[in-house]
Amino acid sequence: MLIAINEDHDQNLWICTEDGGLNRYNLQTNTFTQYFNEPNVKQDLVVIFTDHQHRLWVGKKGLYQYDKANDRFQLFT
Repeated sequence: MLIAINEDHDQNLWICTEDGGLNRYNLQTNTFTQYFNEPNVKQDLVVIFTDHQHRLWVGKKGLYQYDKANDRFQLFT
């Protein structure tokens, strides 16, 4: 089930699904990358948000910010 979708400023679609976690679809290269893939664990993604500084934020049992340089999410504390 689709939970949320967000397009960022780098032409990526961020797609959050109940069973498939968080996925990035790059519109330029037509490639998918999957994040937060934890087998047998229901994903608790709640929100995908891009702020005015083009930072991507995701809620998943906490607040995570996407680290574009390292292609990973970091827990925001």
